Amino acid sequence: MNIKTYLVSRQKLIERALDRYLPKANTKPATLHRAMRYSLFAGGKRLRP
Repeated sequence: MNIKTYLVSRQKLIERALDRYLPKANTKPATLHRAMRYSLFAGGKRLRP
């Protein structure tokens, strides 16, 4: 396994965990929860190889 494959597999694992622990986007206060999810899942803010 090369580093890129490893990082992609870890990214998917971490994103699933974040999705599981964050409130769903429509949970009140929905505006706050949508913003939280957007900030975490928008990409471009993580470690890059």
